[in-house]
Amino acid sequence: MNKLAMSGASQILTIDELRSQNEWIPVSKRDNCVMCGGKFGTFRRKHHCRVCGDIMCSTCTLKRRALLPFIGMCKVKVCVRCASGTRTSDEQHTVVGSDDEMETRAGPMDSVSMSDDDLNNLEALFSPTTVPETEKNPYAMWSTTDLNVPWVDTNDLEDVRLIANGSFRSVWLVRYCQARPLAAKRVLKERLDKRTANCFVQDIQLVSKLQHPRIIEFIGVSWTKERHLQALFEYAPGGDLRSYLDATPSGRDRQRDLQKVQIALDIAEALVYVHSLSPPLVHYGLSSRSVLLMEDMRVKLSDVGVSRSPFEDNATMLGLGSGWWLAPEVITGRTSYSSACDIYEFGVILSELETHQMPFRDYRGPHGNVLSPATVLCMISVGQLRLNFSSLCPLELTQLANECLSLDPRDRPSAVEIAVRLRSFLRTIGAEYEVQTPQSYPQGQGIVLCEGIDA
Repeated sequence: MNKLAMSGASQILTIDELRSQNEWIPVSKRDNCVMCGGKFGTFRRKHHCRVCGDIMCSTCTLKRRALLPFIGMCKVKVCVRCASGTRTSDEQHTVVGSDDEMETRAGPMDSVSMSDDDLNNLEALFSPTTVPETEKNPYAMWSTTDLNVPWVDTNDLEDVRLIANGSFRSVWLVRYCQARPLAAKRVLKERLDKRTANCFVQDIQLVSKLQHPRIIEFIGVSWTKERHLQALFEYAPGGDLRSYLDATPSGRDRQRDLQKVQIALDIAEALVYVHSLSPPLVHYGLSSRSVLLMEDMRVKLSDVGVSRSPFEDNATMLGLGSGWWLAPEVITGRTSYSSACDIYEFGVILSELETHQMPFRDYRGPHGNVLSPATVLCMISVGQLRLNFSSLCPLELTQLANECLSLDPRDRPSAVEIAVRLRSFLRTIGAEYEVQTPQSYPQGQGIVLCEGIDA
């Protein structure tokens, strides 16, 4: 008789009744859900039933079963077939119990917090490192109660060097299978607690759903323990836009000017995408540091929707030097973050592309003294201080930037309007710009990445 049927009156699973990953059907063996026949893809991902070890889609693995000795603390994923009955060697089914009865016995999953010992017991059972080398699939769809994203085997990753540390997270350059460079985002160990871990998981769930050519690609996750979870992203060899502008001259050059307009258009198209989602998504901290350059000198946005939530408040951002991009209404706290805030921050980036200077750097008062950051931000918030553009900047771009920097959020253009106007400007000055792959980056480039940095 099947193990699950032997549980008899309890109708609750035990660890002994689950299949280990060594016994699961290899991911490569299934292209379609064995229950509904649907083909796996971007929107139909692979899930293993913890009882039979077969592979189904999310719709066919919606059932959860309480797990002894963790009743009230944990449930495991079971396919519809095993939830209503279990397979025997001749494919017969034995009824286990109704969902309502099981929910009554088990209680809600998050009603009790798990202890470290409980967590370690579960990690020993579900750790992806137990997959045999012959069955290992680096991009297998690995699913837990919290995550349903591609999994990369930790053994295939090699730390190269630390790229940067933020207030809560760090970014490492890692090498996958001794070849492909990736950026690994991790929560700092000294900052890791239940709240930050849960927020990190939520961030991963969010970015895993974003798919756009102008947004940094999410590759997957890797872990040996929950405490060692890391998110993997494509690596941007050109570094961030702020570092690139610091390393290049600001003099006029037709090709470089066209390239900068193309960069602005790339950013605008990314904003069009995130603002058009339902519900709309905002960046929560758009700046030249979150704009990353790829090999072809096109750019992609990083940290979309996660760079400030929930790790930083406005005061933290100001202290870390990120406040210069904040919209006036965010500085004063008059309103919550909205898409209009992203548009203001985009206007600040336009000023950086034109001048190559940090916004409001070393701003001086009427007597020549350098004003404190708090004073400068106060002046920005009430409209007493605005960014200026040189007379050499094309009038169309100056007008667009000033509209983006409007004190009233209602006067700012939408991302769609910005993209249309920038594309029209490129056509006016001579066809769509074809970006040429540079032979080399300015000194110091190719090693800076701001993906996941809180500063």
